[in-house]
Amino acid sequence: MAPSAPRGAQRRAPQPDAVDGLADRRQELSEALEKPAADVVAGAGQLWKTVRAVGGRLDEMTEQFSGTDPL
Repeated sequence: MAPSAPRGAQRRAPQPDAVDGLADRRQELSEALEKPAADVVAGAGQLWKTVRAVGGRLDEMTEQFSGTDPL
């Protein structure tokens, strides 16, 4: 048997308590993501230092091999 109304029209509007709950969950998620985001920024800074150190060492090795890239 075919529905009497389109599927979208049959859905109920969110209840006020459910909407409040979603706002609370969104706030919790936002707070939970703050620390990992800060850790990523700090880790990227440390990683950049490591990349620069490796790059410098590779430059030194290139000089030792008369300009030939050791990689």
